[in-house]
Amino acid sequence: MAEAKTKAIVDELIQDELKSKVSKYNEPSKGLKMEKLTLMDLPGVGAATAEKLESAGYHDLMSMAVSSVGELIEVTGVSEAVA
Repeated sequence: MAEAKTKAIVDELIQDELKSKVSKYNEPSKGLKMEKLTLMDLPGVGAATAEKLESAGYHDLMSMAVSSVGELIEVTGVSEAVA
């Protein structure tokens, strides 16, 4: 009986510790600000290239990241090195 109580107490302490660690991990950093990057934040992408990309349906960095270099060259007319 005492062994079962001890095990229950240990289990509860472990759960409390895990909850503490998880909440600290999931808590947003107080000094860190996340800002959304735009197409123009990319090196070599100016207003004209950003406009071409947006008119072709590339509105964020993820849409560019999942496209091929060939698609980006076709849409913007930039060189392969820039794409």
